[in-house]
Amino acid sequence: MATFGSQSSQSLISEPVYIGIVSTLFTLAITIFILRMIIRFYKMQKLHIDDYFLILAIASLTTSFGLFMAGVPYLFLFNAVLAGQAPLPFNIIQLASDTALWFAVGETLAWTTIFAVKFSFLFVFRTLVRRIRPLEILWWVTFALCTPIAIISICGTWIVCPDSGAALLSKFSP
Repeated sequence: MATFGSQSSQSLISEPVYIGIVSTLFTLAITIFILRMIIRFYKMQKLHIDDYFLILAIASLTTSFGLFMAGVPYLFLFNAVLAGQAPLPFNIIQLASDTALWFAVGETLAWTTIFAVKFSFLFVFRTLVRRIRPLEILWWVTFALCTPIAIISICGTWIVCPDSGAALLSKFSP
């Protein structure tokens, strides 16, 4: 796929710069995760529930990163087409449908990452407030509020728009 990320009037950032920034931050997150796991396992000799939430977060982050990176060239292609810098591809409908599906799954995984990290922090704090009754009650209230919010946020994309691909396109045909 050609790079259409030259600084046009429509784009604020070029494709190579965007990919470089996102890849750098992703690499930083993976590196910190690996270092944390090495230190944690060296000190504790076992994993705790907060570590398992972080493993879920890093798995979701890695998968969503892959999906977003697969769709980035198409976003810049669509941008170039809209700016008149590239011809309209013959399969634009299929590309748009595939990209929308990749991004919907990527968004679901991104929310999974966010809430897995949130629950990891919650369980770290649980060990700190375990013997202080008012703080323990506050922890349970926070946990009770975060759980349904997490479920709604993670499933929100599919609740709002359950159709994809041909089923979605059929909604727009006369």
